[in-house]
Amino acid sequence: MRWTYWLNQPMKFISHIKPLCFTGLAIALLSIFLSQPALSRTYQDELGHIIQLGDQPPQRIISLAPNITEILYALDADKQLVGVTDYCLYPPQAKSKSKVGGFINPNLEKIVALRPDIVLISADSNQQTVYDQLLRLKIKVYVINPDNLEKTWATILHLGEISGHSQKAQALVGSLKKRVNAVQAKVKGKSRPRVLFLWSENPLITAGPHTFTHDLIEKAGGINIAASAPVKYPKYSMEEIIRIQPEIIISGDMGTQAKVSEKNSIWQNYKVIPAVQNNQIYAINPDFLARPAPSIVEGLEEMAKLIHPELFKKGTR
Repeated sequence: MRWTYWLNQPMKFISHIKPLCFTGLAIALLSIFLSQPALSRTYQDELGHIIQLGDQPPQRIISLAPNITEILYALDADKQLVGVTDYCLYPPQAKSKSKVGGFINPNLEKIVALRPDIVLISADSNQQTVYDQLLRLKIKVYVINPDNLEKTWATILHLGEISGHSQKAQALVGSLKKRVNAVQAKVKGKSRPRVLFLWSENPLITAGPHTFTHDLIEKAGGINIAASAPVKYPKYSMEEIIRIQPEIIISGDMGTQAKVSEKNSIWQNYKVIPAVQNNQIYAINPDFLARPAPSIVEGLEEMAKLIHPELFKKGTR
């Protein structure tokens, strides 16, 4: 009799069992959700390696390159930074971080002891062996590989995303690009003198193509005399330099500008070189010319002032 009643009133039957069905479904879905592992984030580093991270930004980061350390500080991610190399000296606060050795031969025991969520390394430091060793230790590794300003902006954005500071990274890149554009606007349409940049004076080693120094010279309104060299850091003889006739010589090997006069006496023996004739021999801080980090824009600004001092005098628009 009871079943006949419900069969004759199907809508009442459905309304009676609906709450029970939905409650059971909700419990089933919740149990499935809770049994799943935490969500992970997938990244591709700048050499194409795939890295899986947790759903939260890493809280224990080790940097194996000075430029990575500088970028993390610029992104306000320094609280997540638990270890750096012996050469990570900028900004000065980085000196207080735990040291893990050099960036080519770091101390793996110290790295393991710091329990990093991720280790950030640079392809420019030839760290393939280090990369392989860290992977064998089941440590997550992300490799950066910037070789010009545009790729530096990308690296900053990538590290901002990984560390959980994307908005800060976007703002920083926007500010740096604005400064670069300001330099390029100043030198646009001006004469482009031939520039010899020296990383070493004995032997004479300059900066060739596919280097940050080359990129900075070109953006600062000069012509890099080693632009067509077959290697990144070619070695020149004095005879070759005389033949090329640089109009400006900028050295990252002289130290401060005060020491230029000490070495200038050597150059005075080669007055057939226009830069020597016109006393256009300068020193520059090399730290801001090869480190793909925010401070490299300061290197560009200083380079532009040396190549085109007339454009940066007080009152010059």
